[in-house]
Amino acid sequence: RLPEAISLRVADAQGRVRYGPGLDAKATINVADREYFQRQRKFSGNDLVIARPLFARISKEWSIPVSRRISGPDGSFAGVVYVNTSISHLYKTFANLELGRHGSVSLFNPELEIFARYPEPEGMGNVAGKKIAAEQLQTLLSEGHAAATYRAKSMRADAMYTYSYRKLSNHPLYVVASLA
Repeated sequence: RLPEAISLRVADAQGRVRYGPGLDAKATINVADREYFQRQRKFSGNDLVIARPLFARISKEWSIPVSRRISGPDGSFAGVVYVNTSISHLYKTFANLELGRHGSVSLFNPELEIFARYPEPEGMGNVAGKKIAAEQLQTLLSEGHAAATYRAKSMRADAMYTYSYRKLSNHPLYVVASLA
């Protein structure tokens, strides 16, 4: 029912994936080394964690993991439930935007790390995790602006661009669009 969801899985307190599609009964998949798992194990709340993009071990696709902690009756860490959100789905969604021949759109976190970008100049997943090097954007975010529009010279081309960004409500993510 959710085309952007590659999978819904459950991992136990040791990180072993116990439930979800695509599991091979003979192979043990462990996610204890993944950022989302470590963050959920560290904190005792029930916060939604949107972690950095990764190449999923089971589906073999670039994805953005979204997770919640599972706590035992005594509040101890019992594992995580997580959804791998498809970066290719985001890419296709972004491709439907009319941004002109040289326009682009990116999803990024407060650290300016790219989660998804269209067009992606280096191929699917190759810009995931790279930082946006835009001084004006950094300044606006550090001043606490949740949304803004500004003009700047593009690093990719010798031309002026208009950039507009907005923080997604209730999530630690931003979307920025640029028009030549």
